[in-house]
Amino acid sequence: MNLRNRVPRITSIAVHNLESGQTKSFSIYLSAQIKGVDVNRLSEAARNRLEKDTLNEFYKFVRKHKGYKWVHWKMRNQVYGFEAINARYRILGGKPASIADNNKYDLPALIEQLYTSKYEKNSEEGKLLSLAKRNGIATANAIPGYLEAKAYEDGSHQLLWMSTQQKVKVITDLLLLTSEDKLKVAPTFISTHGMSWGLLKKTYPWSLFLLILGIIGKEFMSSLIKYLSDYFAVGPFILSVLGF
Repeated sequence: MNLRNRVPRITSIAVHNLESGQTKSFSIYLSAQIKGVDVNRLSEAARNRLEKDTLNEFYKFVRKHKGYKWVHWKMRNQVYGFEAINARYRILGGKPASIADNNKYDLPALIEQLYTSKYEKNSEEGKLLSLAKRNGIATANAIPGYLEAKAYEDGSHQLLWMSTQQKVKVITDLLLLTSEDKLKVAPTFISTHGMSWGLLKKTYPWSLFLLILGIIGKEFMSSLIKYLSDYFAVGPFILSVLGF
């Protein structure tokens, strides 16, 4: 969230390697711990230096892993996304390393292709955590978005760091369930019955429109699931970012 009508400060980034199972963390909280300082007692300029140190390490990591695939949760705009990280780093005097757009995969967009935008009900805690709970995925340390700003204002940087770590695990687990065709979603006609050509033909015969639906229905879902399973088998990075 942008608290001062500026490009949000990047407080924490977590990256999970699906192949190795390792999670890498970049955060102001960790940078302060390493330097032995209390981030809540620092001036704005000192916080900026810590943030730049954090982003220096993140972009070193990006440069070392060119060509990797990056799975994320709605990181598509300049307020919350890759461009927000790039913009903030430029403001701090850094030169960001680019991640090709064709290597970025928005997991909720993929889930929508399978189950429509109604895959999960809108709630105060957001679709990510609601979907995780529906699938029995632990969310104990994950702070809902509407509470993150208060945690930041209260100086709870360790909690925010832990939340980012937990959310990247949640995204990873949801990706794996999706690729294995085991994801539980909110009950809808499509999620309950699928969209097979046979069902549509019996229900609405001779319709060209439904022929199109049949093509993109269950057969498409099966193809996309297989694509996810095969394509991400090479070990992408799962990304979670927190910024204020």
